[in-house]
Amino acid sequence: MGSNLRLMRRISRMLGIGILAAASVAHAGKLSMVEGFAALRVTDDGTLAQGVRLAELERRYSERIAPGLATPGSLSNEDLAAAFEATDMLAFYALQGTQAQLERYTEAMSRVFDAMAAQRAVTPRHVGMMFDAFVSSRSFDAASRLLERYPVELLDRSVPRVVYAPHFEASRPAVLALQGDGTLLARNVDRSGEHIIVVVGCRASRNALDDINASRDLVDAFSRSRTYWLMPADRMTDASALQEWNARNPEQPAMFVYANAAWTNVAFGSMPHFQRFDGEHRIANVRGWERGGSAAQSAALFDPVE
Repeated sequence: MGSNLRLMRRISRMLGIGILAAASVAHAGKLSMVEGFAALRVTDDGTLAQGVRLAELERRYSERIAPGLATPGSLSNEDLAAAFEATDMLAFYALQGTQAQLERYTEAMSRVFDAMAAQRAVTPRHVGMMFDAFVSSRSFDAASRLLERYPVELLDRSVPRVVYAPHFEASRPAVLALQGDGTLLARNVDRSGEHIIVVVGCRASRNALDDINASRDLVDAFSRSRTYWLMPADRMTDASALQEWNARNPEQPAMFVYANAAWTNVAFGSMPHFQRFDGEHRIANVRGWERGGSAAQSAALFDPVE
């Protein structure tokens, strides 16, 4: 009888240890996404070049976040929220990477979002983030479906009305050009020969255009040089932004870039950024603009030296 009692106590202790160990593992798993997202934010070094920065973030994401997304339905709400934020960060920076990277992280965001929705853990902020990611990756159909599911949460957003030119190819340089009826025409752009690309969209860009438009010689020089005034593909693709810009600068109408990655060697990371190309080879580069400065700021564009 005594031996049986000792055996039962030993089994009880072993079961207790096992339960504690299981709880410890579960606790560690619960924190893994949260800690992984914290590690990702520490890795986000703004002093690094964009390509290096994205590569470092991808490395940390693959170590700390991606393994847990194999079965997102098994994650806690806290884990899911952290994983969603982390994947959104990668999707945002992938706008300056390759199209494959952008699609990969947008799709991963969507999977995590669906798992959050299944657990009723989606907030209006999450819905807005998912919508913006769909729009920036040009997944307009997915954005429309999300708007149908969450009309109240997305009351302040709308899906751009996009029409596609015949034989359109998203993998080639392309723009979304504003049409008279408010739609955006997706069409390809021929980059052969010499041309200028100006990345615009911010207040400093508007200031630069005010100076340029004050000089008839500069206006004519840009017009003769086949200039594309481009707003990068990002989380904001609203036709009203083009309407406002084009009304202010009728001789320099802007267009949205369809996919940043398709524009080889074009730097979209700062505004205004003036870049002259021969085909896809950049031959001149002027970054920024000193308001009220002379036309000499743009001299390198019109007298390029390789």
